[in-house]
Amino acid sequence: MGTGKAATLLSVLCILHTHTASCFVQTSAVFSPPKPQTRIGVRCGGPSMSTPEATYADLAAIPTLAAGFLVTHGEKEGLPHVMLRRNQKDLYNNEARSHLLHFSPIPQQDQFAAQSFPSEVRDVGAMVPSRTGELLALVRTRTVNGKKEQSLEIWNADLLVMTMKANSEQHGDIYSGDVFSSFEWSPDGTKLLYVAEEPKTKAVSFWRESDAGQKGVGREHEYIDDWGELCTGKSLSRLFVLDVASKTVKRVEGIPANVAAGEANWAPDAKP
Repeated sequence: MGTGKAATLLSVLCILHTHTASCFVQTSAVFSPPKPQTRIGVRCGGPSMSTPEATYADLAAIPTLAAGFLVTHGEKEGLPHVMLRRNQKDLYNNEARSHLLHFSPIPQQDQFAAQSFPSEVRDVGAMVPSRTGELLALVRTRTVNGKKEQSLEIWNADLLVMTMKANSEQHGDIYSGDVFSSFEWSPDGTKLLYVAEEPKTKAVSFWRESDAGQKGVGREHEYIDDWGELCTGKSLSRLFVLDVASKTVKRVEGIPANVAAGEANWAPDAKP
């Protein structure tokens, strides 16, 4: 894909979000890459501005762009599929909602066809399609019996391929949406690189005889500093690689013990 086409596609991605966020898009709407002195054909509706409360409700209902992906599905020619993830405030339920919008290229035309309705995404933090467009990885966080549980899921075009418990003995919570987070597929789309908290030794009491000789004795009230704010509860990040075929996770070695790893990516010619 040439630099010019890539730049055009990125501008299209932003324009698709802008117009679908502020306008009422008709079913099966068709979008073309922008040209000078042209406008995308959509029917717009703005805030009512009748009262401050109504204005706030109208503005809060406008989705914000959280992520955008260009998915090729292995094609080397033509336009890729566009996938937008957007967040929207649900004032009635007082919660943030997230949904996906898909735009498919029309064969032999520089145009996109929008899906009829968005698909809601529930309890999902990080998500990313593989570079080949064959797999989708996501981190799902749910509350089970009053306790937060994370799972790492891999999907293909038809079904759920695998689910792995994230906060296990191998590592703690997976970082998502902060300055350390990384969620990247290898160039061949077979392995996933991500950042997670180093597993902590279970703290046990000095006074229970059954705990004698175990690791962490006497550390049950030990203070562990963290990064605070968006990284509360996160102290020492580590890199991990998931091999989808074998469903195994390996820690990336060679990182000093006093260094917090983050914002990692694969080299273009990486051979994982």
